[in-house]
Amino acid sequence: MFLSHFIQVTFFAVQRGELSEKTLKYFSLDNIKSLPALQSYEDLEKWGKLILEGEEKRTSEGFSPLTNPTAAVVKVRYEQFMDAYHTYKIHRKTRNAAHEEILNIRKEADRLIANLWDHVENSFRNLPGPMKRQKAAEYGVIYVFRTNETRHISSL
Repeated sequence: MFLSHFIQVTFFAVQRGELSEKTLKYFSLDNIKSLPALQSYEDLEKWGKLILEGEEKRTSEGFSPLTNPTAAVVKVRYEQFMDAYHTYKIHRKTRNAAHEEILNIRKEADRLIANLWDHVENSFRNLPGPMKRQKAAEYGVIYVFRTNETRHISSL
């Protein structure tokens, strides 16, 4: 928002005749007639750098600093944004790596659970249904039946 306001104030000052059109060259705004796109990180990074470098060069040549907002305020907000975005990217990368690791662990855990389940079931395959379920429960294999499955319990 501060970057956008700085650019708008610059355009307004040129329109009112308070600044020369040549001033826009400092900011690479000389071929642009309206506010540039500031929608993406890349846009903000590009224009923030151009505006701050342009104002630094302009003031080093003896021109008065622009105000409302000043380049100093824009710089502080720009740096805060860049730091926050950098932190976000680090956290996102860490989160994505952790998520990928969890997916890999889950595949292995699912395979292990299925293997154990199959071994327990196979060990008691010759027992009648209720006894098979009771023995399997001793190893942590618990059968939970849905309402429509209760009539088929004895066949398991």
